[in-house]
Amino acid sequence: MTSSDAGESRRILTEAIQDLQRRRHDARRVLIALGRAEGQTIAELAEAWGISRQLVSRFLAEDAQGAAPTGAETGTESVPAT
Repeated sequence: MTSSDAGESRRILTEAIQDLQRRRHDARRVLIALGRAEGQTIAELAEAWGISRQLVSRFLAEDAQGAAPTGAETGTESVPAT
């Protein structure tokens, strides 16, 4: 494998990982909002998902705004492509 092939492979892998992280975040946000809409409390959702109540609240706030933040706010900082 040449260095240019390795660089291209790294770029493709990095993009795929970032896409997976975004989709995972979006799925969690939507499922948490659905649980809340069905009557689960923030504490119940936090326990069910194994996350803090504060993080549940953040997911709910994002859902209410209609847009998910990226990067450090979601724990999905991008891996630098070198």
